[in-house]
Amino acid sequence: MDFFDFALFADSWPTTYDIWDLSGFAFDWLKTESVYPELTLVFDQDPNNIHGYVNVTVDSNEEIMGKVFLFMDGQLRATTDVPTEWPMVVNSMCDSNGLHSFNIVGVDEDGNIICSQPIDVSFNNHLSYFIAENGFRPSLDYTLYGIGSGNYTVELYDNYTESVVYSDTFEDSINAHISSYTFVPISDSNGFAYAPYTLTVSDAYDEIVKIILHRKFNKADYPPDSPARMLVSCGNEDVEQAKMRCIVAVLTAAVKKKIWPIYLNNEDCSFENVQYCLNLNNVKKWYHVSHGAYDLIGQPPRQCVDFKDGLVFSRLRKDYDPNNIPPDYEPLSWYYENNHSIRELGLYGNPKLNWVQFNCCYSGHTDEFPISLGMPIEDPTYIGKVIFIGWREPALVYDIIGKYNQFEEKLWEHLAMGFNLQDAFDFATSGPGWNQIENNFITYGVISWQLVWFRDLYIN
Repeated sequence: MDFFDFALFADSWPTTYDIWDLSGFAFDWLKTESVYPELTLVFDQDPNNIHGYVNVTVDSNEEIMGKVFLFMDGQLRATTDVPTEWPMVVNSMCDSNGLHSFNIVGVDEDGNIICSQPIDVSFNNHLSYFIAENGFRPSLDYTLYGIGSGNYTVELYDNYTESVVYSDTFEDSINAHISSYTFVPISDSNGFAYAPYTLTVSDAYDEIVKIILHRKFNKADYPPDSPARMLVSCGNEDVEQAKMRCIVAVLTAAVKKKIWPIYLNNEDCSFENVQYCLNLNNVKKWYHVSHGAYDLIGQPPRQCVDFKDGLVFSRLRKDYDPNNIPPDYEPLSWYYENNHSIRELGLYGNPKLNWVQFNCCYSGHTDEFPISLGMPIEDPTYIGKVIFIGWREPALVYDIIGKYNQFEEKLWEHLAMGFNLQDAFDFATSGPGWNQIENNFITYGVISWQLVWFRDLYIN
């Protein structure tokens, strides 16, 4: 029996029913079918390992119009209208780690109430019960609280003066109190006052890098104004395994320098994802590692690197006006001409990137890659302000004959410590046996390596 049966009883109370009414009820006895749509919760993370912000959407076996309410452990956490393209967002760090129960209650446009089955999920965060103020206000103190395990460093970074104005270390739990006198308001062009600060909470740098490495890429996590400032990508599974020490060194340097990185592993390194990340407003740096080539068999010379979905060439015929193709352009076979090109990323002619390194064979054999990325390597206005790093010839994947991975790791470790590129390179190649790497390493766009530092906003 369902609510319609009870409604029929109630509407006719205390009318005498005949045998046919009772027979009809008996036929449906213990059946659980409903005339209402079924609602299901969908999480954008593994329900058994939720961390950070999780997006929750509603799936239904038929379209409904109305409003849904999201409950966690019996408490209302979010609400939205349906249908909608926008998910409900839950910050799992605000609650305890462990099991939690979610369900939704929907109300359709006719006022009918629909309930979903509860779903058990597990929260797994480095910090739980995390409480923080919303924004920095010059007249008010700022407090931060959280429970974890290990040592944590809380830093307040002044984006205007590029300096740390508050730093403290906590063990197992965070209870930070920042005085209002720390915040100095800045007025923008419209006269509105704002506090140009970035607050970071970190345990050991290697733990942060582990989170970055294992986080599944989701575009929704990176809106156009995302604070991410660097893309690190890998186009091949075998290269990722062989050069993981290089990738970790680069990510660690970025985290230490507060150049917050996005990592696209070999499964996420599609052309679409790379293009999306490089066109985020604040991304100025790119480190890519994969196989690379310059002279494919039977093809004219053309540089290319690997993404998940195939070879990406420095330039292709489709990058030009069909009526104005350069006379010296040598077309590839139709198969390769249908691939993607670096120019398709949308940066050609747009001096957006200031630091790019392709850790790929032949990536620096010519200047086609930096030019296709819109890096004005020959413009006097930008000399010393942009740099492209690559290899003239093959760069071995494994450290069997050469020591390319050892060099790359040392180079980035010293860049993270604040050394300029020249000194970092010298330290990484100190001792015998580095002639091959010294002759293969090449840069475009800078006059002197001594004037190049890996830091935020500026190269020199």
